[in-house]
Amino acid sequence: MVFPQDDAAEAVALRLIDRPLEFVGKARAETDPARRAARADERRWWIVRTRETGIRLLAPFKTPANVARLHRLLTDPSLLPDPLASDDAAPWVYEIRKAAYDVLRGWDVAVPKPVLRAPRP
Repeated sequence: MVFPQDDAAEAVALRLIDRPLEFVGKARAETDPARRAARADERRWWIVRTRETGIRLLAPFKTPANVARLHRLLTDPSLLPDPLASDDAAPWVYEIRKAAYDVLRGWDVAVPKPVLRAPRP
């Protein structure tokens, strides 16, 4: 995908990070508890992936404000199952932290590596 590197593109990247629900949409009402839980997991996955995409799209836009924004995301609590794990007991991944760390490192910003994995909640 080709993504322009202009002010409008930066604004979209910031919206993806800060307001992912504008892209993910509203949750559907479910009466069945099992389906409701499955939908909640799916929605969480989409929200995290939307924010992660915004972080990665922010890479061409190194500014002091964006560096500070990504620094704050190094402690984001959002966890997802490791997509490469073959075991349900495998650690989960802080995808937002990982994306922010990768972009900051790409900008040559010295940051300590955050915790990127955690036990399954």
